[in-house]
Amino acid sequence: MTESNRQRLTIACASAISLLFPLSILVPLFVPLIAVGLAALYFLWFARSLSWLILSTIIAAAIFWSSGDPGHLAYFAIGWLVPGMILAMTRRHGWGLTAALTAACLIPVAIVALFNEVLAQYIVAFGSQLQATIASPQFAALYPPDRYQEAVEMVNTWARNAPFYLPGVLLSTFVFFYALGAVLGEALLSRTGIFSYRVPSFILWKLDEWMVLVVGVAVVMVLTTEHVFELIGWNALVFLFMVFSIFGISFIEYHMRIRKFPLPVKVVIYLVLFLTQIIAAVVLPLIALFDAKFDFRKIRAKQLG
Repeated sequence: MTESNRQRLTIACASAISLLFPLSILVPLFVPLIAVGLAALYFLWFARSLSWLILSTIIAAAIFWSSGDPGHLAYFAIGWLVPGMILAMTRRHGWGLTAALTAACLIPVAIVALFNEVLAQYIVAFGSQLQATIASPQFAALYPPDRYQEAVEMVNTWARNAPFYLPGVLLSTFVFFYALGAVLGEALLSRTGIFSYRVPSFILWKLDEWMVLVVGVAVVMVLTTEHVFELIGWNALVFLFMVFSIFGISFIEYHMRIRKFPLPVKVVIYLVLFLTQIIAAVVLPLIALFDAKFDFRKIRAKQLG
């Protein structure tokens, strides 16, 4: 890549951080753009364009501040900016993706642990508002009587249980966007030649073997009779479900690529996984779990030489 093209890409990534982070957080419809913002942050960190990174971050922070809600600025810094930089730093120093994602999640984990009760109160208030909405005559008119009762029961169940599983859901959301940002960022870096070494492709992402032990501990905690341990175990499993699902997709993509599946077939397979979410929720984590233990792709052997 020529220097002029690299400069254009640097400006584009700085613009993405300045605009896409605020847009994705302030407008829920654009939430997926968080991953693009993380990929842009990733690129600027590796390209050593710290002046552009600082400038774009200040602009994003100014937009959040001008929105009149300082909470958005705190959410940006704690949830995306600092963890995104930690993810980029650890990957730059050769950490494996599992370890890098774990390090990136440390600050959100600490915040969720410290302010879990406050966050849960927001969820309870939201659940109460949702229950009041669904109980209104206007909402009841939208459903047949039998379906309406099912909808009410589903909302009531969610409102009762959501605060307890909030930490796991939040952390799952974070790790999903960090991983997606890393996929986009490393693809970008590979194409621009910034790395002096080959960046591991998404198809070579593999969980470390010690993650199997983490799953075992979480399952044991769920099976205990202590309510506190059970809640911690369930939240850990919700979080691990997202992590293992991402690495399960990596395993499937690996085998589709080496067997040279045509694009329409790959699209159909991913559509089936998306539409049959219950099946995917079981199959993808199990694939990643067994691959972490038995290394079916021989990635660990290749790394050890």
